[in-house]
Amino acid sequence: MNISELLKLHKSTCQSAFETMKVKNHDYTSGSNDPFANFRGSLFIGIQPELVILMRCMDKFKRIQTFVEKKECSYNSN
Repeated sequence: MNISELLKLHKSTCQSAFETMKVKNHDYTSGSNDPFANFRGSLFIGIQPELVILMRCMDKFKRIQTFVEKKECSYNSN
């Protein structure tokens, strides 16, 4: 891979991440204009948003751990 190919890959990866974030954020915000509405919603049940973010990160880390250990994912978004 050369630098031109790397930059092209980076650009397409960022564009894909942007599109995914845009769609998912719409689903998580219930149509509000608050991009963090899903995290702030945790206050309704007495959980600080920072803890919710940490738990969501742990979900992702566990999924990565399963992938590393089992060499497969049940779901592939591609």
